[in-house]
Amino acid sequence: MGKFNIDKIDIQQNVSDFAAIIEPGFEQKIHDVIVDIEARTTAEVAVITLDTLEGMSIDEAANKLFNKFGIGKKIINNGVLLLISSRDGQFRFELGYGLEDMIDEKMRKALIEKIMGPEFKREHFGPAILKFLKKVRSRISRS
Repeated sequence: MGKFNIDKIDIQQNVSDFAAIIEPGFEQKIHDVIVDIEARTTAEVAVITLDTLEGMSIDEAANKLFNKFGIGKKIINNGVLLLISSRDGQFRFELGYGLEDMIDEKMRKALIEKIMGPEFKREHFGPAILKFLKKVRSRISRS
């Protein structure tokens, strides 16, 4: 197992399903919600799925990818990255500082325990990502 190489990853769109885990029909729905989030709030969102991180921690990988792609508007730092490593069975969402008050610890915990965790255990990746993004959109649209 080699060291995970962040430099080899390049995203060209809002949804980069490198692990091919998002069910048919869901990638477009997810993309549409991401476009709507940016239109309503200016927040930028990216979803990246990978097969494996090859030993790198999900936290480190998410942080590096978030910064590499500059997700969010620079001045208000309003980006969201959802990173999923399918074979490692891990996910993480990284928030720009501008969203941390809106998506507080209580909401983050609810997103993980009520949506992401249960849906991922059933391998319902597309529905989980879609529900996650709709909750995020609802929260930041109100704030």
